[in-house]
Amino acid sequence: IEAPNVFTPNGDGSNDQFIVKYWSIKKIKISIFNRWGKKVHFYENNNVPGFEITMEESEWDGNIGGRKASPGVYYYVAEAVGRDDRKRWAHGYVHLFTEK
Repeated sequence: IEAPNVFTPNGDGSNDQFIVKYWSIKKIKISIFNRWGKKVHFYENNNVPGFEITMEESEWDGNIGGRKASPGVYYYVAEAVGRDDRKRWAHGYVHLFTEK
């Protein structure tokens, strides 16, 4: 499980989505929180097919409830179960910038 520490959802076609990359995983949960601890994005898949790298649905486009999120620091937690039945996880901060 890997994730970037910066993304820029400004519509320029470059780095517009926060993508937690994973492979050889059969179950995954991804949660993103704002600086006050409120969950702003959630993705869960209990049946990841094959050895695919990342499911498109797991990406965060920088919107919260249909509105653009405020620039700032967000916290992510990714919990997974690998094809070998071992638990995997990653967590950290991601900076959301909107300038082009």
